[in-house]
Amino acid sequence: WSIFWINITGALALGVLLEALAHRGPDAGRRRVLRLLLGTGVLGGFTTYSTFAVESVERLGGGQWLVGAAYALVSVVFGILTAVAGLRLGRTVFSRLLGEAA
Repeated sequence: WSIFWINITGALALGVLLEALAHRGPDAGRRRVLRLLLGTGVLGGFTTYSTFAVESVERLGGGQWLVGAAYALVSVVFGILTAVAGLRLGRTVFSRLLGEAA
C-alpha cells in the first residue's frame, strides 16, 4: 500500500505543478527547466514506478493473476484520475490567487 499511495501523491503533486507552471506562461525557458527539474526529477524520484512494475510482475508471475492485474489497473487508473484532480485543484487555486475565472 505504501508504494500505491506514494505514486498517487506524486500524481496529484505533478498535476498541481503542471497547472502552476501553465498559469505562468508557455512551456519554455525557466518554466521548462522547472518542469523537468521538479516534475521529472524530484517527483519522478519520489514516485516509484519501477517498484510498482516489479510488484505487479511478481504477483502476475507468482500465480496471483487477479491480484497483480487489479493492482496494476487500479494504480494506473487511480493515478490518472488523481493527476486530473491535481490539474483541477491547481487551476482553482491559481485562478483564485490571480483573480481569474476558473
